Amino acid sequence: MMVTPMLKLNTKQLLQQIHIAEDSEHLIHEVISQAQAKEGFTTLGFMNQHGVNLIAKNDSLLQPFTDLDYILRDGIGMKLAFKFLKCQPEPI
Repeated sequence: MMVTPMLKLNTKQLLQQIHIAEDSEHLIHEVISQAQAKEGFTTLGFMNQHGVNLIAKNDSLLQPFTDLDYILRDGIGMKLAFKFLKCQPEPI
């Protein structure tokens, strides 16, 4: 698959929303704290490289992920994607 400017833009937009956690206890504390501090639901999703590839091929799949409160990196493929696109995941 060829990397087009739009594909790279959509992928970077998604990657900028992905978080990493130092450890599971910190993650749980952060998510619970946010859920208690706001009205309504706190949404959390996981993104792996297959998901990024699907979004790259179909722009309509991007919006449901950008609407999440938290997107967590899942897998070595995502770690490599961050390096390839010169992005850094935001720590929680």
